[in-house]
Formats: sequence, structure tokens, C-alpha cells
Amino acid sequence: MTSLKISKVTKSELGGNGTWIMGETETLCFAAKVYKPDGPNDMHIGKRSGIAKLWIQHTSTRQTVYNYDRGLDVPPATEDVARLVQELSRILAGMAQ
Repeated sequence: MTSLKISKVTKSELGGNGTWIMGETETLCFAAKVYKPDGPNDMHIGKRSGIAKLWIQHTSTRQTVYNYDRGLDVPPATEDVARLVQELSRILAGMAQ
């Protein structure tokens, strides 16, 4: 896996719950809406990750290579993208504010 960098963490505004987390690898950028995991939730990636929304884009082509918005909209375009989704599922769960 390429190096992962978190570039921005923002608590949702307007009294909303969750945290927006943005970051990048050498070839991909992502934005995720993460909630504190409080048990299984079918609307989250992996049911326990706390990730309700995750968008991943290839930085050079600007192509969306993965999108999950309370359900899978665009499946992982490559094995590297699938591995990044798994890595983010582990890392981001503990970052919700």
C-alpha cells in the first residue's frame, strides 16, 4: 500500500453528527464521512467501521474509482483501491469526533 496522508479533519457543521476526513495517497484522494461506531450498522462500510460515505478519486484522471454513500454506488476499480478501502475502514473508525 502506498503512503496514506490525512490532510483535513472537520466536525460536521450545523449541529450534524459525524466527521469529514480527507486525505490522499500518491495516486488517489478521498473524502469520508465517519461516525463513532456504536455497534453494527448496515449503512456503514463493513457494518462496524463508522464510515457512512467514502469517495475515492484517481488524482491524475479525476475518475471516481470508488463511491459508497450508505450503500455501494461504484465498486473498487482496482485491487489497490479495494485495499485502500480496507485500510481506511480500519484507520478512520477511531477518528470520528
